[in-house]
Amino acid sequence: MNLVAEEDKNFKDILLWDFQESHANLSLKERCFLEWLNHQCKEVEFIFKGDDDEFVNPEALVRYVMETANASHDLHGNLQRDALAFRGGKYKITETLYPFRTYPDFLSGGGFIMPRESIPALYLASKQLPVFPFDDVYLGFLGLAANITYHHDDRFYVFGLIGSFCQYKNALVVHGIPPERLIEIWGHVQESQCQ
Repeated sequence: MNLVAEEDKNFKDILLWDFQESHANLSLKERCFLEWLNHQCKEVEFIFKGDDDEFVNPEALVRYVMETANASHDLHGNLQRDALAFRGGKYKITETLYPFRTYPDFLSGGGFIMPRESIPALYLASKQLPVFPFDDVYLGFLGLAANITYHHDDRFYVFGLIGSFCQYKNALVVHGIPPERLIEIWGHVQESQCQ
């Protein structure tokens, strides 16, 4: 906690809520994040939300939102359509909690962009809908309730990326990369002559 306090003192970039960090609480964290964005972060045009095990290409993300028509009207990422509601395993959901075979469309939680314009409606929906065990599906429910549309782009890589470092130069987000590999990728991308 001393390191957290030091980080907050120096950079004012720590958000801390009173619940245990766990996979089961990711949707609760999503709700708290939307509340904070709605009340405290009104000066930004776009918010990137991602996991800690991914390569993020800031230059490509900025270029993407500048070149995408009506970027401020959609949520952007890797759109999951007709995703099955699993009845077993890590992502098990009971039929009592969710009786349908598939989930509504949602963006993969690995990394996506939300326009500031969407935050009030998403936050309002989060106050009305109960949290759902999976944060990306939960955001899909919120987007549906808020009548927000999605923009899919294949450069939001959900399941990693196999290939040359040049492919990372053109990627927006690549999910599922261990820290030591991230450092290696970042170094190569910065030095790369790829177009």
